[in-house]
Amino acid sequence: MADWDGAGYAHISELQRAMATASLESVTVAGTERVLDVGCGDGYVTRLIASRLPNGSVLGVDPSPRMIEVARTSDDRLTNVAFQVGDVSTMGFGPEFDLVVSFNALHWVTDQEAAYRNIAAALKPTGPVVDGMDHAC
Repeated sequence: MADWDGAGYAHISELQRAMATASLESVTVAGTERVLDVGCGDGYVTRLIASRLPNGSVLGVDPSPRMIEVARTSDDRLTNVAFQVGDVSTMGFGPEFDLVVSFNALHWVTDQEAAYRNIAAALKPTGPVVDGMDHAC
């Protein structure tokens, strides 16, 4: 597992942020969804999602403790966002999320089969996955 420099990530992530923002523009939400952001990094995109969910919530998970530390210490006032250290290959959520997103993270995962199995297990039966490639699955 790579432990990315969470504090420095904002300086090198302009392309990733732009791609995620563009992908999110195509996602329609009611504002009440519970969303899982896999590979949330420093929490920038997670917060964008949370700002669109006035009555919902977002959980960001990332295997890098330094990324999660930065995500947790943001000075924004969003109360519907949380972060935890977690690896998509081993996470054990049940079907509790209406939407799962992942932007520029899954290509780093060694055990792709476990990752996609765990994402599917975390998703409610009718929920989509947005993989950051400009489409929902």
